[in-house]
Amino acid sequence: MKTVSATIFGLMICLCSQAVAQLGFVGHENFYGGASRDWEFKSSILVMDLKDSNLNQPAITDSNLNTVLFTSNQISSMGTGVGIDAALFRNTHGGQRWELRSTYASFDRSFQVVGAVAGNLNDVFNPGFPPASVISFGGEGGTVRGIGDKGDRLDFFGIELNMHRACAPGVSFFVGPKFVNVDDQLNVFTSRPNAGNLLVTGTEIATSNRLFGGSVGFDLNLRVCRNLSVNGFMRAGYYVNDSKFDSITANNLSLVVLATQTNETFGSALGEFGGTATWDVIPSAVSIEAGYHAIWADNIARAYGQVYNAAGGVATETIFFHGLRIGIIYRR
Repeated sequence: MKTVSATIFGLMICLCSQAVAQLGFVGHENFYGGASRDWEFKSSILVMDLKDSNLNQPAITDSNLNTVLFTSNQISSMGTGVGIDAALFRNTHGGQRWELRSTYASFDRSFQVVGAVAGNLNDVFNPGFPPASVISFGGEGGTVRGIGDKGDRLDFFGIELNMHRACAPGVSFFVGPKFVNVDDQLNVFTSRPNAGNLLVTGTEIATSNRLFGGSVGFDLNLRVCRNLSVNGFMRAGYYVNDSKFDSITANNLSLVVLATQTNETFGSALGEFGGTATWDVIPSAVSIEAGYHAIWADNIARAYGQVYNAAGGVATETIFFHGLRIGIIYRR
């Protein structure tokens, strides 16, 4: 995956360089349709869905009945998250357009497993977590009762500074540095009877990804009529990913704490693409937009992925989330 990331970024650089060489730079007035304002602020709400994992490993099983209650795909399925994409633009008279942009998205999910069956030997456990019985529903007497709570939260944050130049009517090329932070945390809490006491066990696995690099891309703009335009964008970048994962397990009876920490640095690629339709509410001053936005990144460490990592180091995977964006644009 690290070689693929570098290859994709190299191809993107070549394509952008060729486009600029063929088309040449022209002033920003040609791209933005005449007398553009000096300042522009854009703020959009993101409603996005995070793609499930494809590991498809058993996560919680009933060892007595030999059945899988939850898979890793179900745990990694974060459902719908919300975020915001905000950008401040400054148009200069020399044809340059500067952009300061920040993106934030958060995904949060929790679920509960309850076991209540007759017998003493029934266990529901997660084979991956250390120790293996961290989720174990066992008990005494005729009825076994156990409650397991899982919570998973992923946060994405990015900030970048770009310089735009129009290279053809309706086409803008941009390049600039970018920082991305991806944090993921998985919490597991269980409670069950144990030798006349209530055993409560907690496990937390947290991963962090600090991506330092830059991106290049294109903005496309097509004026359909006086008040309506359609827009598209594509950007890609290559980053140095300073990744880390921490794991800690403890219970209320033995008070033994098991803790591990692993750090690793490698390359990651990140890309974004999408499109919107923009309606000028007040021409040259206020517009609204609605459309699609997608974010893709590879070599990202996720918390649940460390559970199934037998190779050592930090396990990584590709993440992809996409969905609707609705926003407002103000110019002055």
